Amino acid sequence: MNRPTRFPTIEPKKALWFIGVCSILAVAVLIWLSIAQPLSAATLDWNYLASSSLNLLASLGAATAGIMVIRQFGRDENPHRVWLSFTIGLWCWVVGQAIVFVLDITSSPYPTGLSVIDILWILGYIALGLSLYYQFVLLYSMNGKRRTAFYLLLVAAAFGVAALLTNLAIGAGLGQDSHWIVVFVTMLYPVFDLAEGTAAIRLSLLFGRGQWSRPWWGLILFALADGIDTFFWMGGYNLLPEAVQNLLNLLSSIFSFGGYLVIGFTLLMNYYILRYGHISGLFRATQPLAPPPPPKS
Repeated sequence: MNRPTRFPTIEPKKALWFIGVCSILAVAVLIWLSIAQPLSAATLDWNYLASSSLNLLASLGAATAGIMVIRQFGRDENPHRVWLSFTIGLWCWVVGQAIVFVLDITSSPYPTGLSVIDILWILGYIALGLSLYYQFVLLYSMNGKRRTAFYLLLVAAAFGVAALLTNLAIGAGLGQDSHWIVVFVTMLYPVFDLAEGTAAIRLSLLFGRGQWSRPWWGLILFALADGIDTFFWMGGYNLLPEAVQNLLNLLSSIFSFGGYLVIGFTLLMNYYILRYGHISGLFRATQPLAPPPPPKS
């Protein structure tokens, strides 16, 4: 990595402060739209559309920051494939968010059954899971063929657990009006969330408070958001008073939106550090620019 000796046009710290303040204001706007409902909903629910547009912009910003990080590594450098997979997963979700936004703005009905949106979401999870896997490979030495087989085994296990939960859910009377594949995809999301959220927490513990752990924090927020959504889908609405339902819906929106903000902000911070090194002013001279060495077995 060849780092310039001069600052960019905007000093990294100032740019991050500006983006951080804008992110906090965006969360405040999302909360205001959800609670106050200030916009007209006569023909279209403009409150929901405004919230949807904020999610689309946040996901687009996070995916763009991912591209900026990728460009700081050569193709032969190990971190390149980690962040390439991470960014591909983000872009899958960006396209999914864009399709949802187009359907909302045109008042088109959502597709029934397994849709392109579901496929994009699942591909995004698989790519992010692959990114987590590559990161663990850097920390724990594994043979090439064995690590590929291990990753495929993990994916197969996730699908197997989701299939088991699908049969249990249908047996319990949940989703009886939906096709099996629809219930399966609904169960697949929390399985992916649990697996990737747990892995993200593990990486955060391994990295401590270092810069390399921060983008994974967004996956933890996504896991919380999807956990709430799955709870409601499984009948949670019938167990809680309306006020608590509204609160959980709001928290789900904040966690989902916040996940993109956290990922975008931390990826941009890492980009500045990788690009400008010590002159970025974003880390101490003793802080490493590379992931920590593998933990002792």
